[in-house]
Amino acid sequence: MGVREALAEVLTTPAVTLAELREHPRSVRDRHRLSQVETDMLLAAAAHAGWRVTADEVSAKLRIALECALPRTVAEADARHGAVVEEFVRRTVRRPFVDKEAGWFALGDTFLASMDGQVPEGLVQFGRFELLSNRLVHDPAAAEAARNWARAGRGAPGSRAVGSEQVAHGRLSLSATVRLGIYDHDITAVGAPRNLPGQPVQVVLRRRWKQPPQIHRIGAGTGLLLSLCDGTRTGREVADASGIETGAAMATLQQLADGGVVIPFLHRSRPESGAAGTGGAACSR
Repeated sequence: MGVREALAEVLTTPAVTLAELREHPRSVRDRHRLSQVETDMLLAAAAHAGWRVTADEVSAKLRIALECALPRTVAEADARHGAVVEEFVRRTVRRPFVDKEAGWFALGDTFLASMDGQVPEGLVQFGRFELLSNRLVHDPAAAEAARNWARAGRGAPGSRAVGSEQVAHGRLSLSATVRLGIYDHDITAVGAPRNLPGQPVQVVLRRRWKQPPQIHRIGAGTGLLLSLCDGTRTGREVADASGIETGAAMATLQQLADGGVVIPFLHRSRPESGAAGTGGAACSR
């Protein structure tokens, strides 16, 4: 607790906190463990309209960051769900992030959680998908891996054969260029995010160098196998844990390894470094 938290409370609930600060300053001081000097500073701020200017500036910057993280989700919420976005940025004050893009995405997570119950569940699901995609676009490890694939002349990441022994005995991880998304609504439907059928879907996002991520719908069995490729299990262990018939599971894992979706690491091999491991005032893309 401290003066920043007290100021955040003033900015997000001014009608309540300013009145308390003027009439019962000691309660605010005790709640936030302020010194008398800090309390006096807040009282001085409450005596004029400067706090409102600060609140407007904070809200405007938060909206810009939110639009960077979730452009289509925010646009849909603005168009069809009243003041959901404005209410969110008005009541949200956060400490600044050292990493600007990390700040965007953390704000996006908070916004999606706040929308639960206020908008259709399908829009929240689409927001999760949009955030996953944008995180992949801005992930330096994914960019490096995609660039190295392109430099190696592999138009499609992973256009190479991987030995079956590597797949069976190597610990499998998702490629740095890949993300797995599992949703209760079809976020790939035509008309998204406005019209999303309540149909479960699983997708793989693939990072391409200097291109938008590609979206591939996958079956539930493939999704289950990919969810188990977390770097702690060998291919055999993934197949056993999945409950899928061993031959079919290993054949699918082999295809995924050949396609560069999963990477086998043997012994103490370190995760790939660019070969292909696995969610301001303007946005820079």
